[in-house]
Amino acid sequence: MARRYGRLELLAAFVGAVAGLTAFSLDLAIETFHGALEAIEGRAVLGPLDLGLVAAPALGGLISGLITWRFAPEAKGHGIPSVIEAFLFRRGEIPARVPAATPRTTASIRA
Repeated sequence: MARRYGRLELLAAFVGAVAGLTAFSLDLAIETFHGALEAIEGRAVLGPLDLGLVAAPALGGLISGLITWRFAPEAKGHGIPSVIEAFLFRRGEIPARVPAATPRTTASIRA
């Protein structure tokens, strides 16, 4: 019995470490995108119309759309309907490319 709990604790520690590294990676990606878009925004000023202010969100949406379209079409939308569909029709299996693509799209939009 103690051996079983030991494995469970080891698994919980592993999942926690992976979750922490994922959160750190997402924060780093958001900061990277933010810095890149600030650099673009700083150079693209056209009088009273700040082109960078318009281009930055559009560029983030374009990057997000391209990542989703090319690498994980299943990742489109809010995600909850996809999880429900996976649970009901695919025995809870979500393709590995979906969780790999989602943080990248989030970082490009949140920047």
